[in-house]
Amino acid sequence: MAARRRHRHLILGAGASGLALAAGLTRRGVDAEIVLVDRRVDDARDRTWAAFAGDGLWPAGAERRRFTAWAMQREGEVVRGSSRRHPYCLIDAPALFSGLLHEAGPRVELRLGTAVLGVTRTADGWVVRTSDGEIEADSVVDALGPSSPLLAERPRGLFQRFTGFEVQVEHPVFDPGTAMLMDFDWPQDPSGGVRFCYRLALTPTRALVEDTSLTAGPALPTHERWEAVAAWLDGQGAGAVEVLHRERASLPMTATWPAHRLAIPTVGAAAGALRPSSGYGLVRLLRHAEAMADAIATGRDPLSVPAPGQASLRPLDGIFLRALHDEPERFPEVFVAMARRLDDEAFVRFMSDRAGARDVARMIASVPRAPFLRAAAALRSAA
Repeated sequence: MAARRRHRHLILGAGASGLALAAGLTRRGVDAEIVLVDRRVDDARDRTWAAFAGDGLWPAGAERRRFTAWAMQREGEVVRGSSRRHPYCLIDAPALFSGLLHEAGPRVELRLGTAVLGVTRTADGWVVRTSDGEIEADSVVDALGPSSPLLAERPRGLFQRFTGFEVQVEHPVFDPGTAMLMDFDWPQDPSGGVRFCYRLALTPTRALVEDTSLTAGPALPTHERWEAVAAWLDGQGAGAVEVLHRERASLPMTATWPAHRLAIPTVGAAAGALRPSSGYGLVRLLRHAEAMADAIATGRDPLSVPAPGQASLRPLDGIFLRALHDEPERFPEVFVAMARRLDDEAFVRFMSDRAGARDVARMIASVPRAPFLRAAAALRSAA
């Protein structure tokens, strides 16, 4: 019987973090074969990413639109901000994936339609059990995200749950120059939490409209989210509506991710790339993939790579999540106050993990303190 082929680098998961890791390894001159496995079967659009400009972190062709202005709305008040230096970018997932795969180069082997079932450590490497048989490798990185079977348990607590509809409407009702990050003048989630509308206009008559909840409760059914979107469009006088695309997700918002069952480096969402206090993740996961690629390429232990994001902000994120869980009704006020009182560049830095100590101090001074003081006290008593 012929010997089973052994691979040098195996990446579990071919989403943004897995592909970014492969591209990062190639850019650093790693010429060994890199294999990625993923259960998805094609590059069909399953999500839309968005982030403030990431200083060249993603392929330029992945951007669908840039917004130099953004807004939040509560009780009829609209708070606006803008930045030409760090515009808000709408990223198309298939374009991002294909761009990263192109950067990774021809030595990368992509195996789609292959689910990871389990991993076993051997004397000199790893054996990964998949739906398409076993794969041997010298090194393995887990980029499977919250659904990874290698996590000790599934994430719990608060989730950012949304359903998005890309719509074409009859009459111009959208502002293609402004990204509406949070419109709180929206039906509230019956299970509690915070619910708002997120709108990114491509043209005056075409936009991605997302009904979003930050909640520990169950996901709202798609028809209820569509009813809210349809009612808003009708109230704006949009006329006839055509739904061009639907997408939905449930993103864990946690400051403490479940432990990994094996000593395997983890990159992306399951490593903590989703910002606990906002749900933003693209910039964090791409930076983390670059750090992981650098460690592997230079022979350092990839398990030594720090978790994504600023370590100094993790205690604040934990307090934020506890306050959001305990007093969700206060958070429209909190988000809008932060957008109103921070200067625009400080707001961008805070939202994209580039905040300095002065930015953090300004953020703390900008929001109502009572819910956070109560949350901090609750965390101390629970410790």
